[in-house]
Amino acid sequence: MYKTDLLEKNQQYLFKILEILYLNGAPVTKQSLTKQLEISPATLKHYLEDLQTDLQPLIDEKKSKSKLKLIRQAFKCSKILPLMIGCFSGI
Repeated sequence: MYKTDLLEKNQQYLFKILEILYLNGAPVTKQSLTKQLEISPATLKHYLEDLQTDLQPLIDEKKSKSKLKLIRQAFKCSKILPLMIGCFSGI
C-alpha cells in the first residue's frame, strides 16, 4: 500500500497532477493531462481550480516575502537609510 492510497480520490488526482507537472520538466498541456489521468476536460478544470485554491495562500506568501525582500534591498541601496540611522543614533 502506498501513502497516496490513503488519500481521497480527488486528493489522489491533485497529487498526480502535481507529480506530472513536477516530473515532466517541460510545459504540460491540458489535453495531455486529461489523457494521462483518464479524466474529462471538465473534471481537470475542477481539479485545477481546487489546486489554485489550495496553493493560493502559498503563492501570496511568497509574493509578500519577495516584495519585502525588494523593499529591504532598496533601502540598503538607498542613501536615505544611512541618513535616517544617523538621525536616530543621537537619541
